[in-house]
Amino acid sequence: MPFLFLSNRTVYSRFMPFMELQSSRLPTDLLESFKEGNFVAKLTNGSFNSVWYDYILEVTENKSLKTSGGIIGLTHNDSALFRWFLARPLTAKYALAYSAPKQATSKTHHHTDTPYHIQAYNETVQNMLHLFESETFIDPFSLDCPPSRLVNIANGEEIPAEIEKSLLECHELGKQSLGAFVEERFVVADGETTKKNFFDPLSKSKVKTTSSKSGSRSNSSKPIDGEEMYLRLLAINAFKKVPIDRVISFENAHVPLSLFNDDGLFMATKNLTSLISLKVLLVQMITQ
Repeated sequence: MPFLFLSNRTVYSRFMPFMELQSSRLPTDLLESFKEGNFVAKLTNGSFNSVWYDYILEVTENKSLKTSGGIIGLTHNDSALFRWFLARPLTAKYALAYSAPKQATSKTHHHTDTPYHIQAYNETVQNMLHLFESETFIDPFSLDCPPSRLVNIANGEEIPAEIEKSLLECHELGKQSLGAFVEERFVVADGETTKKNFFDPLSKSKVKTTSSKSGSRSNSSKPIDGEEMYLRLLAINAFKKVPIDRVISFENAHVPLSLFNDDGLFMATKNLTSLISLKVLLVQMITQ
C-alpha cells in the first residue's frame, strides 16, 4: 500500500485501505480459507491457470443471463423482471447440464502443459539468466557483489545522489502517506466526524525518480559505445542472429535518405502522385 501512494495510484490508494479494513471483519472460517489460497478457481485442470471468481461467474452462471433471451428488455417491467430472476437461474442450471458433454472427454490439462511448452519456457529462462551471467546486464538480485550505489541495470549508469536518496527513503514516505490517509478519513475525531471526506482529493507524491525533470543526469555528456548499445538490444532476442555491421549500416535520420540523390533532390519515380504525396509529407514534417 505505501507504494500505491508513492506511484500516485489514487483509485487503488483510496480503496485498498478500505478493503483491508473490511477484510478484518470477515468471519474466521472465511478468513482462514482465504489465507489457504481459496480465493481463485479453475475452469479446467492444469497448472498456472487459476482465475478470479468474478470471471468464473461471468462465463458460467451469468453467461446464460446476458446472452440471447437474457435480461435485456426486462429491466423496465418490474413484474417480468421479478419472475425472470426467480426462474432464470434454475433454467440456466438445466441448460448448462444438458449442454455438458456426456462423457468426460474434455481436456484434463492446460494447453501449455506439454513437453514442448515446458522446454521452451526453460530455454527462455536460461537465456535470460545468461544475459546476467555474461555481464550483458547487471543482475539486480545478486547479493554477492552488489554495487555501492543505485545503478541502471541496462546501461550501468549511476543514479544521481539526490534521486538515489529519494528512492531509498520512498518507502517511509509512502507509509507516512498511508497513515495520514487512514487517520484523516477513517478515524472519527471529536464531534463524530472525520477530518476529511473519503473522496477528497489525494495529494501527489513528490518522490524523485529518473524521469523527474529535477533529476537530470550530471553525466549526460558521457560517450556511448554504439556497438555495445546495439549488442545489448540484440541480446534480448537470442533467436535473431543479425550482424552488427548490418544494424549500424543504416543511418539514423528523420526521413529515409534513400529517397534523395547526393545533391539533395528527390529521386525520379514513375508514380507522380506518390512523389507529390512525399513532398507534402516532408513539408509538413519540416514545418512542425
